[in-house]
Amino acid sequence: MATTTTTTTTTALPASSLGPITIAVGAVFLGINAFFIGLRCYVRARISKTFNFNDVFMIVATFIYAGLFALLIFAVRNGVGGHTSSATIVGIGNALKFIFFLEIIYVVLTSIMKASLAITLLQWAKVKTHIYLLRAAILIDALICIIVVEYFLVQCAPISYTWRLVDPTAKGVCLPAAQQIAVGFALSGTTVSIDMLFLIAPWIMLKGRGVNSRLKLYIYGLFGLGVAASIANFIRLATLAKLKASTDPLFDAAPVFLWSAVEVSIGIAVAGILELRPLMRKYNVKGFEDSFDQIDEDRIPIRLQSMDKSNISFPTTREMGNQGRQF
Repeated sequence: MATTTTTTTTTALPASSLGPITIAVGAVFLGINAFFIGLRCYVRARISKTFNFNDVFMIVATFIYAGLFALLIFAVRNGVGGHTSSATIVGIGNALKFIFFLEIIYVVLTSIMKASLAITLLQWAKVKTHIYLLRAAILIDALICIIVVEYFLVQCAPISYTWRLVDPTAKGVCLPAAQQIAVGFALSGTTVSIDMLFLIAPWIMLKGRGVNSRLKLYIYGLFGLGVAASIANFIRLATLAKLKASTDPLFDAAPVFLWSAVEVSIGIAVAGILELRPLMRKYNVKGFEDSFDQIDEDRIPIRLQSMDKSNISFPTTREMGNQGRQF
């Protein structure tokens, strides 16, 4: 029995394991997210004094990501990233359980992140069409989040069969794998569509509002990272599809964790950096003098005419009488 325990411990993280790499990447992004969201909260609370529920959303998102990272560590300790051939049935079941909870956390986290970015854009929107479009994006994202989470909860009956598939003593039934992939594509399609909306919306909303080019590039560049998040989303979906048909699920599960972390981290970091403009202005960073969120398209400077009345003259009584006789 002692020999078996030693063998399991030494083979948990073999040389070919992807686990350590996944943990390292997750730790780096956790540090980046915590730094930028912490800086955002400092700016909003101490400099601009506009701390609100949207900032609370991003604090919650950061803590959820920390929970996802903790889940990743436990998953790696149970064999994720290693080869299935060196794992036990219990280890594989535990790994599948962690993957199940990863998917739920990922969906909720991306929904919170997208909602926060949309709320930020709503603060800048002045046109009703833009406002309705962003509100619709929040609503659609929330609906897809609810639908996907509910699907995860009912995809197998009983729910524990989701991670006990490899256990020959377990009994249950699951929906077809092809259906699970279709749900994944629907989620990815919605996420990518919202990312593209966030990419285009700032360009439309800032057009003609007198914002300097440096600040525009700053905003466009940040929301342009949504393209990188979309690429990470597609790669994640490909790794998830590979995992569903994998003969080595523990090894192929690591990229799912990795690309999930990359995608959500990009969004959290963008949400943090986006609110640092007051800090830039405080330290006189060139190009950040404008505060475009306070500029309205129809706020055109009014040029008042001279109020000098020295040249104004009024007709005398005699002149008015002469004008009357002309009629």
